Amino acid sequence: STGIDWDELDAQRAIKACERAVQEFGPNARLQYQLGRAFLKADKVTLASKFMTEAAEKGYVASQFALGFEYLNGDDFPKDYSKALKWYRKAAEQEYAWAQNDLGWMYLNGFGVEIDYAEAVKWYRKAAEQGIANAQYNLGAMYHYGDGMAKDYAEAVKWYRLSAEQGLSDAQNSLGDLYETGNGVSQDYGAAKSWYSKSAEQNNKFGQLSLGFLYQKGLGLPSDIHKASFWLLLASGVDELGVGYQMQLEGYLRENKRKLGAAEMSAIYDNVAAWKMEHGY
Repeated sequence: STGIDWDELDAQRAIKACERAVQEFGPNARLQYQLGRAFLKADKVTLASKFMTEAAEKGYVASQFALGFEYLNGDDFPKDYSKALKWYRKAAEQEYAWAQNDLGWMYLNGFGVEIDYAEAVKWYRKAAEQGIANAQYNLGAMYHYGDGMAKDYAEAVKWYRLSAEQGLSDAQNSLGDLYETGNGVSQDYGAAKSWYSKSAEQNNKFGQLSLGFLYQKGLGLPSDIHKASFWLLLASGVDELGVGYQMQLEGYLRENKRKLGAAEMSAIYDNVAAWKMEHGY
C-alpha cells in the first residue's frame, strides 16, 4: 500500500507514528517507506531518501517506484536519470504497471539510456495490458506515428480506444483524428466529432482545436463559425499548440470576426469566459 493520500498526509503525526511502529515492530520495508514519505512531506529530503532507499533495497515496490519518480522529476530529490532508470526497472520487473509505463517513456526519450524504441514498446505494452490508460495512449501513439516501427493504424486505433474509453483526453483527441482521416478505421466525421468533443470538454487544447477546425471546415456537418470560434478561442493562447497550429487558429478567428462582426464575436468571448468559470478553468 502507498499509504495515506499525499494531500491528506500530516507529516509530523505520520513521522511520530512510523517511528513508534519501527521501534515496536522493527524496520520492515513498509514502515521504512511510510516514514520516508512522511519525511518527504516535511521537506526533510535527506531522511526521506535514506528510508525510502532502505525500503526499496528490500524490494518494496512502492518505494522503488517512488524513488524512480523523484529522481526523474527532480522536484524534491536531485534529478538523476540513471537512478530513476535503476529504480523504475526494479519496480517494473515486479510488474508495477506505472513503473513500466515510465520506464517505456525513458527509453522512448533517451533519458538515462540510449533511445530504444523496441524497449519502449515492450514496457508500454506491459503497462497497457494491465490497463494503464497513459500506457495505452503511449503505445497507440507509437503505432500511429511509426516510432521505430512501421506505422500500424489499426493497432493505434485499438490502443487509443482502450485509453479513450477510460477518459484520457489525449487519446480521445487522437482517436478522433484517426476517424477524421480514415486511418485504421472507416472515415466517420460523426465519430470524430464525438471523440473530439469528449476531449474538448476536459479542456484538452488539441481536442478543442480539432473540434473547432471540424466546425470551421464543415467536415461531415454544416460549417458553423460561431461554434468554431468558441472552441478555437478556448484552445488559443497556449504554447503547447505550436506555432503552426496557433497561426492557423488565429487566421480563422480573424476571418470569423470579419464575418460575424465585433458584437457577435464579443458575445462568443463572453460564452468562453462563462465556460471556463463553469468548468473551473
